[in-house]
Amino acid sequence: MGSRERWILLILGAVYAAIIVVSRMPYGGDIVPEIALSQRWLDGAPLYRPALSAYGTPWPPFAAVVLVPLALLARVSLPVATAAWSVFSVACLVAALALARRWGWKTAIIAVLATAVPIQTNFEHRNVNTVLLALVVAAAADLEDARDARAGLWLGLATAIKAFPALLLVYLAVRGQWRALAVATAVAAGGTLLALAPYGPAGGGAAAADWLGSSFDQGRWLIGPSNQSLHALVLRLGGTPPVAAGLAALCVGGALLLARSRARGVLPGLGATTLAAILATPIAWVHYYVLAFPAWAAVASGFTGRLKGGRAIAFSVAALGTSGWLTVGPRPLRQALLGERIYAWGALVLLALLAWRLLERANGPTDQPGRS
Repeated sequence: MGSRERWILLILGAVYAAIIVVSRMPYGGDIVPEIALSQRWLDGAPLYRPALSAYGTPWPPFAAVVLVPLALLARVSLPVATAAWSVFSVACLVAALALARRWGWKTAIIAVLATAVPIQTNFEHRNVNTVLLALVVAAAADLEDARDARAGLWLGLATAIKAFPALLLVYLAVRGQWRALAVATAVAAGGTLLALAPYGPAGGGAAAADWLGSSFDQGRWLIGPSNQSLHALVLRLGGTPPVAAGLAALCVGGALLLARSRARGVLPGLGATTLAAILATPIAWVHYYVLAFPAWAAVASGFTGRLKGGRAIAFSVAALGTSGWLTVGPRPLRQALLGERIYAWGALVLLALLAWRLLERANGPTDQPGRS
């Protein structure tokens, strides 16, 4: 990346961060209870008892360690701490875009536009998904450059911070990238043990059990409109939880089969696996679809010509689904689209597009993969 491009990206990021900080100053967001967990960790109090919320699931124990600087800052001023988190989250988005430059600016811009509303929603709710995005994109870049150990570090951190990226460790195993897998497993396990160590064997075991209990408590798996998981989609259509679990397993299995293909590099399989992880988790809020970015980068970097026919239709449907642009309209339309799980439908079509690209014959479509 040239110095001019870098400065433009930094300036745009700084302006966006300032807008987010000013516009969301009165709103604490999702980071507030996580800061409270970090303060409990500093005080040696039980992490997950009493529960700070009756719905959703708290972040894993390692997140409490990561957020210690914010917890200390919050003791002086909680608004300043939440603003600092917003600035850091925007910085992670900027870092992800800078890394994605290797696949072409056109690719990066398409991926941003196709995840635009989830990105904005992430900042509105002050969640962690742009941080995860930076880690996943960094891992993809390092895997492409054969820096397997460093890629494993990024994926291990992502897993320790938010758990569901653990499917990317299976991705590493499927591709036989054992060094990256070993590092990722060690980082994820070591980070979790680091967080639990101050509580001793009994207290640490209790904290881990509390987190697992809340994560698998189906009473917390809200199926309201904002939950865009495959689980919520199946139940909305009248299906049962076993059917939802079976379809999620099919998505995961299909993504891992795609991951085995090395024909088009790292990004398609990693993007498909990340997308499958979002669909398979029982609670997938709108802002989770920030992590559809790698899948979109894989699709966009594969098309250099004009899309035609069924491929153009599929591309448009997937983009309208995961971008959220249609939900920016009137509230009744937004609620209707969310209620029909527009993001989950878009993700399923996007998975199909990735499969289309990876399973093409050598003498397939005229638009060949390449960087833009």
